[in-house]
Order: sequence, then structure tokens, then C-alpha cells
Amino acid sequence: MKSPAKSELLKRLFAAQGEPVSGQDIADEFGLSRTAIWKYIKELEEQGYEIGSQRKKGYYLIEAPDLVNQGNITEYLTTERYGRTIKYFDTVPTTQTIAHEEAQNGADDGTLIIAEEQTAGRGQRESRWLSEPHKNLTFSVLIYIENIQKEQVFYHNKYVAYSVVKVLSESKIPNISIKWPNDIMSSNRKIGGILIEN
Repeated sequence: MKSPAKSELLKRLFAAQGEPVSGQDIADEFGLSRTAIWKYIKELEEQGYEIGSQRKKGYYLIEAPDLVNQGNITEYLTTERYGRTIKYFDTVPTTQTIAHEEAQNGADDGTLIIAEEQTAGRGQRESRWLSEPHKNLTFSVLIYIENIQKEQVFYHNKYVAYSVVKVLSESKIPNISIKWPNDIMSSNRKIGGILIEN
């Protein structure tokens, strides 16, 4: 998992849109040395980020790889509840397990757990869900709902499925449909799945 300082550094690089970001400011904020920030920059470069530096001004983002992370999600969020807290992982067994752990530890409502790779992803009735690294959107959202009845979980599955179909249709993905109860299809090929647990 990325450290809080590294995540904040990446987030600010995205938000600055090519303008320099002070490594010293982040080092001071998190009680780190400038060398620690420099090491985070090198780690980001190893992950495919192209980062420049400007003397006495800081670091700036030149180009970013096609990865899912807090920096390039937060920039586009308009929600008040969902995704305001993001937990990012390179590799996990399954984001659902992390979501359960986060809930037990009092994580914020709407917390988003993202992984570049799942090694033990699962679908309905414990079926295996394959997740190759850097080729999928793999995530869980933690939602607190009081006094929910077991039979009401089905309706939440429908709401999520319809929302996903709406977004994909608006994004011009062809022939989007739902194969009940939890598969998202495109031209009769499964492209996504929904797993709701409580």
C-alpha cells in the first residue's frame, strides 16, 4: 500500500496540472526528510510516471501511466459521500476482504478500496473472479446502512447494476446489458460483476 505522504504527493502532482509542487512542504507536513520525498519520486518513476523538477520550486508531473489511484480519481469526483476516502493497494487477495477489515476499524462511510491486482477475487457463491494486474477496474465501496433487511440487499444490487449500465452506456460502450443478478454484459460478453456482502 502507498504511504500517506506518497499518496498525497501523487494527488498534488495531478491537481497541479504541470505546475511545480513543493517536496519540502510535503516533507514538513508529514515529518519526513526531503530525501524521503525524493525516494517517493523515484518509486513513482519506476511505476511509469514521468516527473520533472524545477530548482527551488519542486516537482511537476509530465506524464502518468494508465493506473487507477487516488490522484487521478479525486480530480474528477463530484460526490459528497462516495470515494472521498480512498485506500489504494497494488496487490490484494480481494478488495472485499479489505472492505470488511476497514469497516471493523471504523473507516468512513463511502470509503473506496482499489487494487491493481486481486489474487483471490471471488464472485457470487464463491466462484473465482480473475483479475490480471493493470487490466481491470477492481474495487469495493464501503457503505453503512442502518436497519437493512436481508431481502433489501437484492434491491441494492439492482441499483448498482443499473448505475453501472447507465455510466457505460453514456461512455459509448456497445450493447450494454445486465444478466441477472450480478453480471454486466457487452455484446453478450461478461465485462463486469457485482458482489454485495453485508
